[in-house]
Amino acid sequence: MEGGDRDCIVACAGGELAGFARWEGNGIAQVFVLPAWHGRGAATLLLTSAEEELNRAGHKRIWLQCQVGNLRARRFYEKHGWSVAREHDTDIGTVEGRKPQRVWRMEKLLG
Repeated sequence: MEGGDRDCIVACAGGELAGFARWEGNGIAQVFVLPAWHGRGAATLLLTSAEEELNRAGHKRIWLQCQVGNLRARRFYEKHGWSVAREHDTDIGTVEGRKPQRVWRMEKLLG
């Protein structure tokens, strides 16, 4: 893991980018891992690192959004102590611009 600025962390292995996580306020805005690194622990390290940074910043209830229907991601977050608080519509930035999406708002209490 290599640190980025204070609201982003990047995972690299063997000089290659594996993924990144970034956060805003008390929420995790994005966790992204390149497909070649799926199932190899990068997502867990990124998620845990983002949670630790939010905890250090004094946030006790944190949140993230997961696209409705992305059961793989939802199971991953639930495995790490997150739970669905509600489902709602929002705009999410994509490589094609902002698009309306139905998301699960997931929350976690930090200790």
